[in-house]
Amino acid sequence: MKYTEKQKKRFRKEFALIERHQRIAELLMLILIAPFLLWSAFNVFPGLSRLVIAVVSVGFIIFRFINWRCPACHASLDEGFRKFYRTSPYCPHCKVQLKE
Repeated sequence: MKYTEKQKKRFRKEFALIERHQRIAELLMLILIAPFLLWSAFNVFPGLSRLVIAVVSVGFIIFRFINWRCPACHASLDEGFRKFYRTSPYCPHCKVQLKE
């Protein structure tokens, strides 16, 4: 599908926001999990620590599945769990430029 320059610019802006949300979620996940990882290492509240780590991790995976999508075609931008961040500035599905 052909997009106008105005639409392409909007897609790049939307993708920048998607990326920002993703990075904020990653930071929050690390901040939430860090104390529980330490507690788990020292055997303080081991059951609770594992539960919190599991819940936060599953929540992050669900958020990533919902958030990490192309703003143009809405297809998932995940190419498997091997690549955490895309190296290409283009959507693999519709080939719209997402980064400059």
